[in-house]
Amino acid sequence: MMPIRNQNSSGFSLLELIVAIVLAGLSFAVLFSSMSTSLRNVRRLTTFEQHVEQAKSKLGELELISGLHPGDHGEGDFADGTRWRFEVFPYILPPVTLASVSAPSVVRITLTLEWQGRAGRQTWTIERYRAARTGITTASLQQQIDALR
Repeated sequence: MMPIRNQNSSGFSLLELIVAIVLAGLSFAVLFSSMSTSLRNVRRLTTFEQHVEQAKSKLGELELISGLHPGDHGEGDFADGTRWRFEVFPYILPPVTLASVSAPSVVRITLTLEWQGRAGRQTWTIERYRAARTGITTASLQQQIDALR
């Protein structure tokens, strides 16, 4: 004789349990994927923030150098291997009649940072403008840079 099944019994069928487990697995996969992407973005932004701080530091050093003239340039490395390079270009030259009397001019300072990123070589360039005096002879650019260290 076969057991008689009660029609009022409650519970889940095997199919309902499998569907619930699959849905939970998919939700966890989406959750972990988005967390992984967020961690990657945080790491990338932290690296970029470090480069911003390095650039601010180097631009601060360049502000302390009194005799930057068009044509000046320099380069070096930070402790993490990031290379920096700066060049000074004329932006607004003094009038010809005042050029020999140490008239003010405006120079453009270009600072370039280069580092090895996940996608290869990364480059970031910053331009800054500042007043400069022509005709003033001070210590050489290298002597001023060395004095800052």
